[in-house]
Amino acid sequence: MSYSLLRFCNITIYIIFAFFVSGCATVQKVPKIQGMELNTLSSSVTLVLRSTEHSMAGSGYLAYSKPDKVHIVVLSPFGTTLFEVFALGEQIFIIYPSEKLGFIGHFNELPEKGGLKGLTSIHSVLEDAGGSNSRSQNFGIIEKNGIIEQKQRPDGYKIYYSNHSLVNGVILAHEFDMRNRNDEQLRLTLDEPEVNVIIDNSTFIPRLEGLKIYPLKALEQ
Repeated sequence: MSYSLLRFCNITIYIIFAFFVSGCATVQKVPKIQGMELNTLSSSVTLVLRSTEHSMAGSGYLAYSKPDKVHIVVLSPFGTTLFEVFALGEQIFIIYPSEKLGFIGHFNELPEKGGLKGLTSIHSVLEDAGGSNSRSQNFGIIEKNGIIEQKQRPDGYKIYYSNHSLVNGVILAHEFDMRNRNDEQLRLTLDEPEVNVIIDNSTFIPRLEGLKIYPLKALEQ
């Protein structure tokens, strides 16, 4: 092989190699999607509760204020309130207005049966619905490009986040599905949510006047 031909081959190989390397260098991971932090959330909501004992579905309203205030109202098909849930810090209130009953306790006192255990730390579930910028923890989480798709709680519940969209600058999941090892389910679906709007603090104050109050553990009976 002549020197000129050899030199031409070497140059060609170098160009191909340089092009390949530069091409590889430009292949980058898809950057994380950045959104604003979720501080408040209000929305119409559909709730599905499915356990080994029974199943129910209803619509209602949800309000959340970071870090630890949640109010959920579930309505009957006739528009009356079936029950309300207030999660305030580690304390939870479950109220049945038509029966004038209220149950008060802590998350760790929620009954194992009936599907209500999925309400444990509901405020952190909602916080993580706002993507990685709003996340409540850094362990037990599966995310894709900065969007949280799944997390697992220490009690074995898995929460699946789906149907994300950008709402007022926040990357928000519109559906979160909580399931335990027995495949009992608590699913919340948001409809036309509003984020980072002012929510009156009275929204998170349970009205206990005229109610018979029982400890949360009484729900197991």
